[in-house]
Amino acid sequence: MPSRAAVAACAASALSATVLAVPAAPASAAPYRWTRLMRIGADNPWFPAEIQALGRNDIWLFTDASQEAAESVTPRAHHWNGASWTEFPVPSRVKGLIGQISAGSAKDIWAEVWSPDSSYEGVLHWNGKAWSEAGRLSSGLITTGIVAFGKGRARAFSSEPGRTETVTFRDGSATRKTWRGRELLAPAGTAPNDVWALGLSKRSPVFPRELQRFDGTKWREVVPPASVLACGGKKCPPSSYGSIVAASKKSVFVTYDLSVESANGEPLKPRWRVLHWNGKAWKRLGKDHRYWLHSAVSDRAGGLWAVEQNPDGGSTVVHLDKKGKLTRYPYRADPSGLRYPGLTVAKDGTVFATAAPHYGSDGARYVWRLDR
Repeated sequence: MPSRAAVAACAASALSATVLAVPAAPASAAPYRWTRLMRIGADNPWFPAEIQALGRNDIWLFTDASQEAAESVTPRAHHWNGASWTEFPVPSRVKGLIGQISAGSAKDIWAEVWSPDSSYEGVLHWNGKAWSEAGRLSSGLITTGIVAFGKGRARAFSSEPGRTETVTFRDGSATRKTWRGRELLAPAGTAPNDVWALGLSKRSPVFPRELQRFDGTKWREVVPPASVLACGGKKCPPSSYGSIVAASKKSVFVTYDLSVESANGEPLKPRWRVLHWNGKAWKRLGKDHRYWLHSAVSDRAGGLWAVEQNPDGGSTVVHLDKKGKLTRYPYRADPSGLRYPGLTVAKDGTVFATAAPHYGSDGARYVWRLDR
């Protein structure tokens, strides 16, 4: 769900909460426009990290510094109330980059923080009034995700090759558990006893080719049927899972990246597919599409929003409805092209995206709302 919204303190000219109409929609979509909620100028050192929408007028945005400076900088938290951005303080001892944000409710939001030099790994919590440090994670491990379950409960994941540590937060306490044999990545779930994750193991130490599910006691590998993973009767090229979206216990989406790489390490023609679990069986949601898919989130109506990225780095926000119909919502106002590192959907279905220049360029960063 990822950046310094409300950085009015940093420079009023750097951030803008004005509305900007963006180009007319392509033939593939009904009329729409991208409305700009924020602009962070090219001379501003802060970048959008993670964004989480609780409602159309209730959005949290984290911004953080570059990786080079992350070890000594506290990330910033900004809130949009429908009219303006306000910055809320984060404890100064928290240093690093925001890894992932997850919300149980508007008064129960969690975020992982990590530093490139492993000097800090921890978790932030919003209780409806203030951000606080909920706890620290083990040094030396890589943060891989956090899942909020509501009512002050969450589980943070961090790992290294062959080992994953989970820290479960509940009622102000933290319980640690170590799982050996694999790395668990990109967790998603709706309850403490029903969590999904991607797995790296000795069989596949680089690309996540395992799908794991936790039932409250054990992690077990879940293998969708061959008919769902097949490639039209042909042998599929090297493939891997991309992300998991747990809309409910009976509705879980898994993105599947086809053509990860060839035997000699060269990239193949990329394609993506979405698998859906309805609580009883797996099926494909729609057909395969070109390029890669990331930043997938539930549309709260049986489908997905995500970001489709082409090999040149260009990105397009896409919607896959519950029947598998794909609609693209490109943004073409900036000739240099923008990438979308963050995507979130409010309870009413409104879509918000953060946008930043391609790596290696020096341009402005934005927060957009998709108006349809």
